[in-house]
Amino acid sequence: MARFIAFTQGVILDITGDVITGFGLLFTGVSIGFKRKKIFKNFNEEIKVEKVKIEKELLDKIMIYINDIKEKINHYFEKFDDLIKSEEVALKSLDKKLEDVKTDLKELV
Repeated sequence: MARFIAFTQGVILDITGDVITGFGLLFTGVSIGFKRKKIFKNFNEEIKVEKVKIEKELLDKIMIYINDIKEKINHYFEKFDDLIKSEEVALKSLDKKLEDVKTDLKELV
């Protein structure tokens, strides 16, 4: 009978240990689940913040690049623009002379 009581107490202690272990594992699982959600939430928020930073940096770099290209284009076409202006002045001068010649011809006739 003493063996039976010892065996029964051992089984009860074993079951009690299993129940306590089960509760421990359940608590750990729930705790890990909450931490996982928190980690993913923080991760997504950080991605949004970094996305805004990257967009701003890219926009700044693109604007600098575009301004550099604009300056280079303006520099390359500076002589051409000067030539166009001088041609405009020359054409106006020729147009004035043509009008003067037309006026003189009318007076002669």
